[in-house]
Amino acid sequence: RLARAVDARPRRPPDRPHRARAVVRGVMANSRGKLEVNVLRAWGLKDTQTFGTQDPYCVVRVNDQRARTRVSVDGGTSPAFHERLTMDVFGHPPHVFVEIWNDNRAWHDYKVGTCTVPLTDDLYAPSGRAQQIITAPVVSAKGKARGTLSLALEFFASARNQQPAATEKEKPKTDV
Repeated sequence: RLARAVDARPRRPPDRPHRARAVVRGVMANSRGKLEVNVLRAWGLKDTQTFGTQDPYCVVRVNDQRARTRVSVDGGTSPAFHERLTMDVFGHPPHVFVEIWNDNRAWHDYKVGTCTVPLTDDLYAPSGRAQQIITAPVVSAKGKARGTLSLALEFFASARNQQPAATEKEKPKTDV
């Protein structure tokens, strides 16, 4: 009986929508390597601290991986992070998601804003190394643009993805 009652209940939709794997055009659809996200700084952020200055930190997500920067103590609305976060990448992730939080020891942490950085095909260079420096708007919880975040993205292809260097034709051997 209990099994029937559980199955008879209407199913609620999942919290996250189903993520189908996107078909990626280009040669680098099966690229494998490391994506290094260097969170440089932010400015013009919303101030979520009532007393004192806020202590922001960033949470960076690429696909299912998460990494967190250290807290910029007394960073206020213009914190400097200068922290490199390295993530393993397979395929071509379409975006890097960054959430900026205010570290609050007395109460729970407050979300200052979010930032979505689209990744272009130029980043996944077949030569094995490519870099992009990006400034992107930070959006507050109410959907308003409140600040800017500066990132440096660098992709390092694994050895099996790199194309071999062009070799010169062998010179004919001559006996002297």
